[in-house]
Amino acid sequence: MLAHEAKARRRMENPTDHIPRPEPGMLLHTIRIENHVSGLGFEVKLFQGHRLNQVVAETFGRRSSPHGIDWLTRHLRQRLVTRWAHS
Repeated sequence: MLAHEAKARRRMENPTDHIPRPEPGMLLHTIRIENHVSGLGFEVKLFQGHRLNQVVAETFGRRSSPHGIDWLTRHLRQRLVTRWAHS
């Protein structure tokens, strides 16, 4: 019981900085994907979803349904191949 009171007292003495929740639809990040061999490239814009752990991806003017960031990275990894240029 005393330990809980001590922890509560420490929390009240040193409050953490309040980080505001991102609004749904807010632009979070832009990923630029380029193919240096053919010279083509495109951007994937990531927007905040309705839930805190969801993002909506937009590319070529089309938006995806809300997905988790883990799903998005796994999905991109399956479709994008990285090759190291040997010179």
